[in-house]
Amino acid sequence: MARTAQGLRLAALCQCLVLAWMAPQRMTFLAPATGLGSASSIGRAPKVARQFKNAPPEEEKSKDALEDVWRYIGGWYEIKKSEDKLYFRENNLQGELVAQDDWLVAELAPAGTIRLKLGPSGREVLSNFKPADTDTWGDTITALREWESLTERTDALKGTLSGATFDGTVDGVTVTVDGRQRPVNLQISEASMDGAKLGQLIKEAHSEAVGRSMEAMTENLQELYASHFSAKK
Repeated sequence: MARTAQGLRLAALCQCLVLAWMAPQRMTFLAPATGLGSASSIGRAPKVARQFKNAPPEEEKSKDALEDVWRYIGGWYEIKKSEDKLYFRENNLQGELVAQDDWLVAELAPAGTIRLKLGPSGREVLSNFKPADTDTWGDTITALREWESLTERTDALKGTLSGATFDGTVDGVTVTVDGRQRPVNLQISEASMDGAKLGQLIKEAHSEAVGRSMEAMTENLQELYASHFSAKK
């Protein structure tokens, strides 16, 4: 009975020590480097708010809000202002955006015509494309700002990783961490409880669990960035 009580006290002490030692490792998701002034630049640095003595017309506000890189399922395009004119560019197609009713319309010769406008939330752009050989507009396509699109997908991945678990087991000692390398459980078999190398076994099991979690995290990040920049959902 005394031996059992001593073993239980040792196990509890070891568990407290290892949980204190295995401080949660903070995961930082790095965004790709931003580019400025180039149509091929994917990221964009945050825009600095402009100061106006007199507020610009609503039409000008709308145009300024559109100036960015936008990504949709299937590709991305850039809306950029040059000499007070707004231009649409996607791949090798480019045209000036001109106001028509509630839309901004650009002729993209020889392919056709694009029309677009900000969505209800102001965070997305709605667009339709009309091929040169028809008078019918195609389906409405929703595009998100490049940075917001990547941020939302990264946040979703962090949530998924937080719910995943990975085990590392060494000689009867099992340490469990989540997908962001945070310890969530420790199990010690009765045979290992009184061992002189218990602390080392815990450390090795933790290292094994973290390694498996890191592999899964790296694989998921690679898939996220690859799918994002190839414009796949």
